[in-house]
Amino acid sequence: MGIIFLFSSDLFAASHTGSVFELLVRSVWPSINESTLKTLHFGFRKCAHIFSYGLLAFFYSVGLTKNFSFRKKDQFGIMVKSFLGAVLYAGLDEWHQSFSAVRTGTILDVGWDALGACIFQLWMFFAGKK
Repeated sequence: MGIIFLFSSDLFAASHTGSVFELLVRSVWPSINESTLKTLHFGFRKCAHIFSYGLLAFFYSVGLTKNFSFRKKDQFGIMVKSFLGAVLYAGLDEWHQSFSAVRTGTILDVGWDALGACIFQLWMFFAGKK
């Protein structure tokens, strides 16, 4: 949660990460046009939402189990609690960003975060069945 809080600070706003992202992408794809670059930057940032909140939900699930076993009868409850915990933190994080001068807090980003939490919970559920 601390790492997510750091990445949601002004330091990692799109306006600040765009130039670094452009430098990295142009080093492997020099002829990329501006529109494609912006689309890639947007996609990368949304994938970061999905991954970070999926990982948060995963860690919540691990923290709620006693022996890292997801086959018990309370597996569904753990998954729901982990998902809701991640989404609650996503909402708080977006609220935190709404106080920033260069960031905006949006419900759409909470949706991206919820998608990540859901994907990781489903992955854990199906991986636990094997």
